[in-house]
Amino acid sequence: MFEPTVPTTSIKDLESLTKDHVKGRIVKHEVRPLTEVGENFGSEIVVVDMTVEEDEKEHVVHAVAKLIPPTDMQQEIFNTKVTYKNEIGFYAEIVPALKLFQKEQGVANVAEVLDYFPELYGARISLNPSSNDIDKDAVILMENLKISGFKNLDRQNGFDLPTTKLVLKTFAKFQATVVGLKLKRPDIFEAKVKPYIYEWKSEPPFMTYDNVITENPETAHLAPRVARALEKGKLRIKRIREPWATIIHNDAWVNNIMFKLSNEEVVDIKLVDFQIFDYASPACDVIFFLLTSVQVPVLKYHFDKLLRFYYDEFISTLQLLRVDINPFTYESFQEELKIEGPYQVYHSLFLLPVVFGPKGGFRKPPGKVREWNPNGISNGSSSPATNGPPKPGAFKLTQQCKEKLWYIVEEAAKRKWI
Repeated sequence: MFEPTVPTTSIKDLESLTKDHVKGRIVKHEVRPLTEVGENFGSEIVVVDMTVEEDEKEHVVHAVAKLIPPTDMQQEIFNTKVTYKNEIGFYAEIVPALKLFQKEQGVANVAEVLDYFPELYGARISLNPSSNDIDKDAVILMENLKISGFKNLDRQNGFDLPTTKLVLKTFAKFQATVVGLKLKRPDIFEAKVKPYIYEWKSEPPFMTYDNVITENPETAHLAPRVARALEKGKLRIKRIREPWATIIHNDAWVNNIMFKLSNEEVVDIKLVDFQIFDYASPACDVIFFLLTSVQVPVLKYHFDKLLRFYYDEFISTLQLLRVDINPFTYESFQEELKIEGPYQVYHSLFLLPVVFGPKGGFRKPPGKVREWNPNGISNGSSSPATNGPPKPGAFKLTQQCKEKLWYIVEEAAKRKWI
């Protein structure tokens, strides 16, 4: 969501970075920004087009490089020294381990294989091979999914019903496979997954939506409950509960989901940006995705059916992997939703100004984490930020954002999440 201070124009030592994944000699490479200026916050992401010579012929390998966030503030928020290494571990260790586990369990159907992630072309934390510290030359190089026809939805529109179901199916298959690995191959789980599990935390800002909530007569009476929920959300302590615990994306919203169309229908999904993944209840991703990224009319008529749809796909995958499903009752899944709902309401309300914010994002990041004010509705500190955050009210909530907020508040109250 913020503009990099100095855009990257080249990647050092690409030959060494890609030697295990790209055949041939890299003759040249070109680098340019991938996302619209200001649309990315957690890292700098650039397109890398590599001209490769192989057998006296040249071809272009289209890649995307994920670099460390350009400012100290962003690196502090995302604890880049830890999360960047973990994201490398996700693509280099966890995904291959899950695919191998599927193969061992006899999963041969191409439609069932976990092909939901971009291909890794190489990764490093430093040019110094003996270094254990992340530096400015750290890079994660992956395939450019846009070349294969994948794209992002306009974040302000949200997903329709068919696409929502495909996303939920993708998450269910992925997260159930993690559970299967944990239960059937705990040795591999301990060696390949556990080392990269990390609970990412940031200093939560003060938020208030009182004026917006009271603006709507249907939600005005809920303002005190929302205020209490926002206050409790900041104090959340995560609890790992088995057997449901799995890898969660932890940021499963529209910008981190890419899709491919065929005959105007979504036929394939890719999940990206595993920067702050964690080990927790799958209910976290399910609730957060639905509340932030799905069209309100779809949620009004299909919320419970979508929850059941995710559960059924999760169970179907466990059965495919020959995992005992007796502990995974729908009642126990509903309990997961009940436990995780309150925090995911907080999580969703925090992100709404970003989802419905101006195209191009917010150009200048604040100098201090606790002063970040994404929409002029929060004010965590009375002291000015060194780079000057947006002034209060500089980005008004759109009517579309308000309507989503009102829906979330009413739905959360109905489900006793606030």
